[in-house]
Amino acid sequence: MKERKAPRKGAPMKTGREALSRYIGRKFEGSVSKFARETKLDQSDIGKILRGVRKSISVEYAKRIELATEGSVPVALWAE
Repeated sequence: MKERKAPRKGAPMKTGREALSRYIGRKFEGSVSKFARETKLDQSDIGKILRGVRKSISVEYAKRIELATEGSVPVALWAE
């Protein structure tokens, strides 16, 4: 089985989940609860997205994430 490498630092993100994970790691020291609290997004939803339990999100929720991340996680990254 081929081992999947983590994206290089500064490498372009391929998915919204990757970008959101990197953003939370960088800006909130990896704390989903801090991110959720400060952005007023649901911690449970964010956790499910990051774990891959929630495979897709609505355009409206993607817009909320884009706004909360100041554009670091654009809506386009959530397109399948």
